[in-house]
Amino acid sequence: PLATKIAVKMPYKVPEHQKFTNAETVKLVAMGPEKGKYTLVDARPGGAYMAGHIPTAISLPYGKFQEDCTTVLPQNKENLLIFYCGGPT
Repeated sequence: PLATKIAVKMPYKVPEHQKFTNAETVKLVAMGPEKGKYTLVDARPGGAYMAGHIPTAISLPYGKFQEDCTTVLPQNKENLLIFYCGGPT
């Protein structure tokens, strides 16, 4: 296979008030998704998720987000969504 298109992915800046610290995440994970009212999403590739992930996290790789988000993400829009990944590549 040959590449037919090359595109630059622009970095996404998360506003400071929307960022979560590791300590805040640890507290929520300790409470569990029901009591903490959150969904934790691992956006790394599936192999990285299988190699190890934060307890209670669900896998939704960045590359499959558009395809799988409606079936993987919760219908309850009141709960907090927390995404994590392996950082910029």
